[in-house]
Parts: sequence; structure tokens; C-alpha cells
Amino acid sequence: MVHGLLHDHGAGFVVDQVVNQNGPRGRGLLGVQERVEALGGTLQITSAPAQGTTLQITLPVDLGEVSRGAAGAWADLRLPASAGLHETG
Repeated sequence: MVHGLLHDHGAGFVVDQVVNQNGPRGRGLLGVQERVEALGGTLQITSAPAQGTTLQITLPVDLGEVSRGAAGAWADLRLPASAGLHETG
């Protein structure tokens, strides 16, 4: 498994209002959610106004596959080493 945790100290938002929003919207969080789900993973979004935002991502993948240049959805997943990804047993 690969787990990622991303946190910012920004303005934050009400998660239900953003995730369940109808009509046109940006591709930011929606794009992350689609890619994570395409890989069989999970995305948990925690946020509140004036509290910042945390994304917790879990992917059922061996990091060795990524370092060997695995194809498919991994080709679009470009995170810096500082993103906090680590492998668990």
C-alpha cells in the first residue's frame, strides 16, 4: 500500500458543498479523486473554513512498480518526493 498525506494551512472550505456541487467546477479535487479511484484507491478530504485542508490518499500499489515506470494512470501521477508518500507492509 502507498499512503499520501497532503495538508495546507489555507482558507479551507465546507467539504460537502464542494464535493456535491452541481454545475461547472474546476478539475482540481475532482481530478485527484478520479485518478485515485481509477487506481483502486481511496481519497479522504478533511477541511473547514479557516482551518486548511487535508487530503489522505491510499493506493493499493507497490512503490517498486512506480520506480520501474509502470504505465497507465501512474503516468499522470507526478508528485514531488516531498509529497509525503510512503509504502506500508
